[in-house]
Amino acid sequence: MLGKILYPSDLSPFSQKGLAWVAAKVTQKESEIIIAHVVNPAAGYNTPHLVREAEIRLAVMEQSLLPYNLRHDTVALAGEEFETLAEYAQNEECTLAILLAEPDDDLLAFVHKLAIPQLILKADGEELPERDIFEHVVIAVGLFEERTEHLLEAARAFLEGRNASVTLLHAVPLDDPGNADLLVQAADAALQTVSDALTPLVKEVRARLVSGYPEEELPAALQQLEPSLLILGVSQHGELWEVLVGSVAKALIEETPCHILIVPN
Repeated sequence: MLGKILYPSDLSPFSQKGLAWVAAKVTQKESEIIIAHVVNPAAGYNTPHLVREAEIRLAVMEQSLLPYNLRHDTVALAGEEFETLAEYAQNEECTLAILLAEPDDDLLAFVHKLAIPQLILKADGEELPERDIFEHVVIAVGLFEERTEHLLEAARAFLEGRNASVTLLHAVPLDDPGNADLLVQAADAALQTVSDALTPLVKEVRARLVSGYPEEELPAALQQLEPSLLILGVSQHGELWEVLVGSVAKALIEETPCHILIVPN
């Protein structure tokens, strides 16, 4: 997953600071970072000039990667930001996108467009925390086997060799009390499957079940757990996307203060 990384940049000093943070705390020696900037074509005849100007500023920005001995490249593009980045990521076979997010950013628009895993770095003002991103990782585990398997595959690729502590988190809805026991059993089975797969790769794995409305209980549980990273699987297409964004995923993406690794299904 940490092979070819797309890092969208607005060319600001904060974005450059975030780039150095990513190089120091996220990448591996085999990683390649592509720093990308998208110019809005609404600039009209001035667009080519702005693209050339962005290329110059990107060349300066990439100097911050030199101490880390990482492969890197830069690209300046013109178009609608999220659609252009999504198309570029697909064409270049990027394996991960890293978004430096500030409080007012429209995170869901980016999540919806991109078909590769996305690491959303939550900034506090213009500061990124010094805490190790792999210190305490929470994985929100669902009950759909296919999606759980895909989420697990991504989590293993991201966490391997990181010596992370992991908590598996699942919320059991209580809309139908008559099925509560079955739901708990299914949740236990899903959590055990993920735990067995991750145990050889990480420092420790724990599991936590909460009951109630997931869009309320999961954010509350995350407040108590205080993770350094949340790993979350979401569906991107059709009605399921609307359902997830309208409830659980929307609440977690927008309200969780920690960094989030989003794995699209």
